[in-house]
Amino acid sequence: TDNRQIMRTAAVGGVRLCNRCSRPGPLRWRPSGGSKSLLQRRALSSQPDYEEFLRPHAKRREASPIRALTPLLKIPGMISLGGGLPNPELFPFKSLDFELEDAKLSLTPTELKDALQYSNTPGLPSLLDFMTELQAREHKKEKTSEWSICVQTGSQEGIAKAVDMLIGPEDTVLVDDPTYAGTLALMRPIGCTLEGIACDGEGMIPENLQSKLEELKAKGIRPRVVYTVPTGQNPSGSTATEARKEQIYKIACEWNLLIMEDDPYRFLHYG
Repeated sequence: TDNRQIMRTAAVGGVRLCNRCSRPGPLRWRPSGGSKSLLQRRALSSQPDYEEFLRPHAKRREASPIRALTPLLKIPGMISLGGGLPNPELFPFKSLDFELEDAKLSLTPTELKDALQYSNTPGLPSLLDFMTELQAREHKKEKTSEWSICVQTGSQEGIAKAVDMLIGPEDTVLVDDPTYAGTLALMRPIGCTLEGIACDGEGMIPENLQSKLEELKAKGIRPRVVYTVPTGQNPSGSTATEARKEQIYKIACEWNLLIMEDDPYRFLHYG
């Protein structure tokens, strides 16, 4: 997958990346409430450039030419031998039904074939349309080409891809203290240095983040990434307020940090 596509991703309930405020980009902190903040305003500049944050091997990646042909396979009558797609008429499943406590769901034959077949890299078009509408509605985001969604098999895959693109053994990464063990399991084998930022009931403490950055600067160390779980933080359970998010964001702007926001619990917490 083209890394630049993932870097533009704004995934509901998953991982998303936010760049510095000096060039306000389309990927911003999600507000915890319904009020509109300065971080929800439209970008004032062109599409932000994330190239400086990418690892060398990530910059060398290119989109798969086979995957680029996938949309063409939807042309009626098109038969391709290039992508290795199985004949959907040979799928062994003819129907699929789900029974919930208060409803029953059934896939149409077309939906079932699409679900069992290879799809575009970002995900099934119908699912992407639904998630894009959800993102736009929940976060009052205008639907533009400046942001997109890429479906992952759970937020852990999104974290793994982001970590692989951004972090190397020479990096110092700022993280919540305490932070999610699953992310630590991904970062520690890389050999990067992890610097914990103390948290309270509202998540990462801005003053501690600022002081840690100044301390590292005095040692000649420049972190590029800060990782945080803003909602129902695992394991502390803290949830950042909108005001706290803006404080963290402004510090990230000042220090040119990329925020890796891991937000799988947005629709599951009681805040």
